[in-house]
Amino acid sequence: MKVLILGGYGFFGGRLVSLLSDESALTLIIAGRCADKTKNFIEAYSGASTLIPAAFDRADVVGYLITHQPDLVVDASGPFQIYGDDPYFVINACIAAGVPYIDLADGSEFVTGITRFDNAATDAGVFVLSGVSTCPALTSAVVTEVARDFEPETIRAGISPAPHAVPGLSVMRSILSYAGDEVLRWQDGRLAKTRAFVDSYYYRIAPPGYRPLKRLRYSLVDVPDLRLLQHRFTGLADVWFGAGPTPAIYHRILSTLAWCRGRLRLPALHPLAPAVHWLLTRFSWGPNRGGMFVEVRGRLDGVAVTRSWHLIAEGDDGPFIPAIPASVVIKKLLNGTTPDSGARAAVDLISLSDYQRAFQKLQVHSGFRQTGSGGQARADTVYDTVLAAAMTRLPAPVRDLHNVTAMHRWQGTAQVRGSSNLLARLVAAVIGFPGSGRDVPLTVTLTRQGDREVWERDFNGQKFHSVQWAGTGVHHHLLMERFGFVTVQLTLDLRDDELHLVPVGWTFAGLPLPVMLLPTGAAFETARDGRFVFDVTVNAPIIGRIVAYRGVLKRVSD
Repeated sequence: MKVLILGGYGFFGGRLVSLLSDESALTLIIAGRCADKTKNFIEAYSGASTLIPAAFDRADVVGYLITHQPDLVVDASGPFQIYGDDPYFVINACIAAGVPYIDLADGSEFVTGITRFDNAATDAGVFVLSGVSTCPALTSAVVTEVARDFEPETIRAGISPAPHAVPGLSVMRSILSYAGDEVLRWQDGRLAKTRAFVDSYYYRIAPPGYRPLKRLRYSLVDVPDLRLLQHRFTGLADVWFGAGPTPAIYHRILSTLAWCRGRLRLPALHPLAPAVHWLLTRFSWGPNRGGMFVEVRGRLDGVAVTRSWHLIAEGDDGPFIPAIPASVVIKKLLNGTTPDSGARAAVDLISLSDYQRAFQKLQVHSGFRQTGSGGQARADTVYDTVLAAAMTRLPAPVRDLHNVTAMHRWQGTAQVRGSSNLLARLVAAVIGFPGSGRDVPLTVTLTRQGDREVWERDFNGQKFHSVQWAGTGVHHHLLMERFGFVTVQLTLDLRDDELHLVPVGWTFAGLPLPVMLLPTGAAFETARDGRFVFDVTVNAPIIGRIVAYRGVLKRVSD
């Protein structure tokens, strides 16, 4: 099978080639404007597919189709938003030549307009699929899975790219071309106009049992989902999709420029793309992690329910996600599965399970959450709420200890290392942390009080208390633990069979404290020989070790 990839060495085209690199039956024609970049890309390639270079001129696409006679054309170049007076020139050429076509477009005008070629594509016996990318292919697959047993009323989704995964110049032009424009989205049951990168929303992406992203600001972007998904779900009244670029200061600048453009009727911002691209490639910071969420609200058996899907991609693996749908389509073609003829947007093109198989080869973690009671019992415990589906993956003793519905008591022994200096001992004494000791008898009593859990730890008569609860609002999906006037915000990160509690913020009497002074240290729970095992170390910057204790517990009573 021979595939002509326009923009084959680009930001997304190059990743599509990588996803297809295990297919020896493929010949990939890498078409691009720069012959040197094409040559360098092919020289660096080490996969099983055969690569052929092609210096590409979009104006002569008919000649390329005649010369190379591909079995499929993939347009991964863009930016589709500024293709000019004849944006569908490549599509027309493919239909005329009888060559199937797919693209990675995410511009709403371009993707929603593809249906005008449906009759021509059907008559030619070829498929023409637009938006074979994150939007709308992945979004629609997620919504279909999330809303499998209820009718969606509102959909809210967003993407936060990793700060070091700087998109190509063409993608940057695409973004800046419509920033500040009025875009159409489905709102209150009708199409309404909202300005791109001005309308904003805060959200925390948190796959169950995996370290979440920071709570980020997402701003409305122009994607096909805003207008397409209401055709798929008849009861849908509202669709919103945003982007949360990081570092946050760049996002703020972009939103300000977009607001100014809308208010002052300034020209499009895409001429700034080279300068912005230069800046991002040289001055980006923060954890190299990106994510995506899709939140669907509706009613199940007459009860309001909210379900959400969360994804986090580590390192440089995030930019592979937009290329996955095209790779799935191509691999299915190799296996004899061909989409129906005609021209349409890539809604319900592939399933979420297709993505999940591709995710297994990447550092990608995803999962579902639910709030409300539609069809399911409300989460009974604090850890049920924070961990969601990951609760079932905990070792049995750990799951049992955190199943606090009334009161239960655990006993065992602990090895304790006390504070490392006088100042640390003073801090430990205020909280009530124990002093050093070996095989110290330990009793832990957990008591449910409303939506909170009271923890009493008794180290052979030396007691200290804390209160835990599931965070809400700005602390959504975090575990909160209060020691006196100090409240610590923690993430719950399940690594194999160890549940790690990682502090990410803290307050004193409700006032935020500097994160740079936040006490840290390893803290995890697991199971060995059927017993609950814990290991906690509390270190403070400058002060040093405040306390460290580890040991085993076994349930003794309710």
